[in-house]
Amino acid sequence: MRALFAALLICACAGKKYPDGCDPADAGCVTPCSTGNALAVGEHCTRGGDQCTKNFSTGKAYLCTTDFDKDAGLSFCTMVCSTNTDCGAGAVCTNGGGTGPKGCVPALCSPDDPGTP
Repeated sequence: MRALFAALLICACAGKKYPDGCDPADAGCVTPCSTGNALAVGEHCTRGGDQCTKNFSTGKAYLCTTDFDKDAGLSFCTMVCSTNTDCGAGAVCTNGGGTGPKGCVPALCSPDDPGTP
């Protein structure tokens, strides 16, 4: 009986670890299942979906990248920042090497950019 239970448990746990489309190895640094950090930086969003605007009154990431750049490639909640500390754990404050305003980006999405200390 114990062997049968162990075999059933192994079979049940051998399935996918992530829901379809949510395995970071397949989808990149932000997946449709990404919830972001404590400040919602990195939370998945869709163009015009208003997923990030709910964060505005709480001081969390309230802008969806694809609402401002439909060709951004990555769709996640962000916010304006001055330093990495503004972005919370696992995120950096960067302007991508440009001269424009800075925004919070999940560190996994920008591995070569240390952000602004």
